[in-house]
Amino acid sequence: MLLDLAAEPDVVTGLRVAEQLRVASAMASPADTRALIGAVGDADPLVAISAVHGVAAVSSVDVDDVLVDALHDPRSWIREHAAWALSARRPQRRAVSGLISLHGSGSDLTAMVAQRTLAGWAGSDPAGIGGAVIDCLGVTDDVVVRRRLVDTLSQVDSAWSRDRLLEIVLDRDEGVDVRVAAVNSFGGDRDQRVQRALLTLANESSPLATSALLALFDVVRGDVDGDLSGRRGLHIGQLTLTGELDGRLSQAGAGDTGGIANLLVSVSHVLAARSGVSSVVSIGRSSPDGELASLLVPDFGNEGFASVSFGPLRQPPALASEWDFRLMVERGLQRALVRRPRLDVLHLRMADVGTLGAASVARRLGIRVVFTCAPDPHGPIAQRQAAGSITRDNFGIVDSDEHLWFRARMVERLVGQADHLVLFPRRDVNAVIERVMGVDREFLDRRSTIAAEGIDLASIDAAVADPCPAPVVEEIASRLPTERLGRVMVVSVGRLHPAKGVTRVVRDWLSNEQLTASTNLVIVGGDLDRPNPVEAQILAEITELVRGHPAGPGVVLLGAREPAVIAQILTTAVRGDGDRIAPGGVYVNGAAKEEFGLAVLEALASGLPVVAPQEGGPATYVEADTTGVLVGADEDLAAAILRAKALHGVDGRAAAARTMVEQRYTIDAYGDALLSAYDAVGVAAAV
Repeated sequence: MLLDLAAEPDVVTGLRVAEQLRVASAMASPADTRALIGAVGDADPLVAISAVHGVAAVSSVDVDDVLVDALHDPRSWIREHAAWALSARRPQRRAVSGLISLHGSGSDLTAMVAQRTLAGWAGSDPAGIGGAVIDCLGVTDDVVVRRRLVDTLSQVDSAWSRDRLLEIVLDRDEGVDVRVAAVNSFGGDRDQRVQRALLTLANESSPLATSALLALFDVVRGDVDGDLSGRRGLHIGQLTLTGELDGRLSQAGAGDTGGIANLLVSVSHVLAARSGVSSVVSIGRSSPDGELASLLVPDFGNEGFASVSFGPLRQPPALASEWDFRLMVERGLQRALVRRPRLDVLHLRMADVGTLGAASVARRLGIRVVFTCAPDPHGPIAQRQAAGSITRDNFGIVDSDEHLWFRARMVERLVGQADHLVLFPRRDVNAVIERVMGVDREFLDRRSTIAAEGIDLASIDAAVADPCPAPVVEEIASRLPTERLGRVMVVSVGRLHPAKGVTRVVRDWLSNEQLTASTNLVIVGGDLDRPNPVEAQILAEITELVRGHPAGPGVVLLGAREPAVIAQILTTAVRGDGDRIAPGGVYVNGAAKEEFGLAVLEALASGLPVVAPQEGGPATYVEADTTGVLVGADEDLAAAILRAKALHGVDGRAAAARTMVEQRYTIDAYGDALLSAYDAVGVAAAV
């Protein structure tokens, strides 16, 4: 099988072969074992990583030294996978120092998997693990490393580890994030010394006050988490830690609060109104103060919004890709859930730290899980290999940066463990998932529901019906030089994130004189006043592109806006606004791949022709060269925008697009499909 893997040109297929190799390695012969050991040093990263996991599955103890040595391999991706693979082995005292050294890794995932392995071993060797962690705390001053070590120590169940954690809580010379980690470790602890320390911190004007209050909430949870339901009916939970959630979508488009947050809020309203649904709680990300507020403010009616905070205390909430804060996420999720009626089902959607933590919490609390499954990262890997940005030679480096292997295995595990799956409507979707993930087709047919995500048309209808120019139109016009007024508006809506291709949109628009002469470009999304590091990078790239360019003044950055305002922008792009904005606008999505594309649907429903990625969801509902233009990841967006602009002359285009959305992609239809999925796991709404 190693030979098959070495000869396999396709990386995604190679991932499947690697998993088959890992399973088969449990029965490896001595000759096969020697081949696996030799392959750990292979120059092909895919073969070497596969060999690491294969060695970990070998039943003989003779291979332990191979994995211990791999913790010190010069290749960062081998060190990471060795730390992960060792979790499947019995505790190895020889490996402890290597695993602890990986707490200083620049990779959040490497540190996290090392931490998980040590936590798994701590139950059988608390003295060895805890003692080594405490020794390392005594010799390192790095705040990030110390915070990670404190998280690891919190997984060691012993009196002396708790004593050391309490010392850190009380040490005012300690780094604030290190102390926060120690405070978090005491959630639910009823020791009087601990409670006194937390109360002292909670009553001080200290950065730790809110964290201490959150830990105290865990202490009292047993007094409040009884049967709070009061009503028969289904209790539903849904989660996204890629953005902040509230019923008003006040953070829509800022930071990581993108289309998935809009979707969850809209579907929450729909599900909460259904007969037989007792409660819906939607969980997002926030600051510690936001998390505390969501615990203190009761849910209204049967619809609630909860928050989980994680990340460095003095910075904006960490991005959901930061696996470093897995324990913080898990504790926050459990805190949010135990203070509400016990959930019947928790719906998870992303291959991120939130889903990893939520799946663990759901298992502990006995909550059934529904998982929206997409071939991600499998699909993007295939696309990038076709484009040349991922190769067999550079796969290790890319994986070390983007955690592709871990995310792929995480999705595959969730597919196998979830009580039910929700799939996006795709051509032969079950066959695709079977091929790239190795999931049995019959299993998928039996345990999945196809559900098309949908949009709420109310904001669009209100904008269409209102003949008065919206304030945002005045703002756009005021930002344009006089000589650029009266042109068509090209609109792009989305987070300022590399995956959304905003820089690509600006670059390609500026590159075409015909386009810049006849249109202006309006970018909606992002926090322009307080950008997070990713947003700041995208803004810097856009600034560099427009600086000195003759058409640069035609690029208008509006920042994040609420859904009703976005609807006004879209409808204005269709019909124009007197002498300031010409009718006949275009919507453009610059992503290489869009899993579904809710904003694309909103643009279609508004009457705009669209430019959308060929890969992913839009290809299932954009009628090429009639309602829009589909483009590949490497194609010129400017030419596509000009083609889409010409579609305004197609008779019945706008009406056909609107009818398609109304018939297939409303939020109400999506809510019905979800209730069908929940019914399939035996948690039907009680009518």
